[in-house]
Amino acid sequence: MAICPKCKRNIVELNMRRTGTEYARMYIDDSDGYPTYDGEEFDTDDEGEWYNCPECSEELFTNWDEAEEFLKGRDELQRLVAEKIEKIKDGKKQKT
Repeated sequence: MAICPKCKRNIVELNMRRTGTEYARMYIDDSDGYPTYDGEEFDTDDEGEWYNCPECSEELFTNWDEAEEFLKGRDELQRLVAEKIEKIKDGKKQKT
């Protein structure tokens, strides 16, 4: 599990924001008479990208690669901890 460097809470995901243009079709829904939209598409303009902690909302990264490595590191840490626990368990079994 990743730990936010700002709030120190365990997190398993990041919130992402990026700039660009959204395209959609807007119309009045016949069933209730309210406007709605569908067919959403989003084109990034590559002007900005931010990854924030879902717990404290602090900005942690400004690019995909750093955010990806942070989340992958979480998986690697979990794997290392699981291996260490197994070694400890195996060591206790051998002593008995």
